[in-house]
Amino acid sequence: MKKIVMCLIMGIVLIGCYSSDDYYDRTVRLQVRDVITFTNDKEYQVGDTLRFEVAFSRYLNEDGFSSPLDVFETTGAEAFSYGFDLYQYSDFSKRFEPIFLDPELVIGSKGEGSYYFGNGVVAELNETRDTYVSEVGVVLVESGTFQLDFDFLYFTSPFNENSVIVSIEYVRPSDGTLDLEFSVVE
Repeated sequence: MKKIVMCLIMGIVLIGCYSSDDYYDRTVRLQVRDVITFTNDKEYQVGDTLRFEVAFSRYLNEDGFSSPLDVFETTGAEAFSYGFDLYQYSDFSKRFEPIFLDPELVIGSKGEGSYYFGNGVVAELNETRDTYVSEVGVVLVESGTFQLDFDFLYFTSPFNENSVIVSIEYVRPSDGTLDLEFSVVE
């Protein structure tokens, strides 16, 4: 009986040590602004390639700290994954509907670090090892009115049980300076 009670107490202690929140406890959350470059020509031809670039420093400000956080040193990540959204206007619903592109139509780095479904790519550390960069192209294969959407854009370091995870939220300019709607014609 004494052994059963002792095993029960040890079981309760071990369960108390287990936490499914470890992932969230080890995640550093940061924000970036002005990291997307997109020159919108407003009208494209079927077969054209739409291009945008993402670039952010490996040294990012963290709330409550006076010096920037070196996200490479913190994570060891050579690349950050992210997924971008593309919408097409539907006459049926009278609104923009999401499109999940065939990976063959996305030009850019889709390295092993990309674990986003749909339109997933990675931003890789550049040669000078000071900036994460991603140059993306989308081959436009049908006509219509489209819109890129970066409203819920997060750059995420790869999951590693032994290191901190960094999740970087893109904050879109509130002044509307990033024009993301365009049309494709035959």
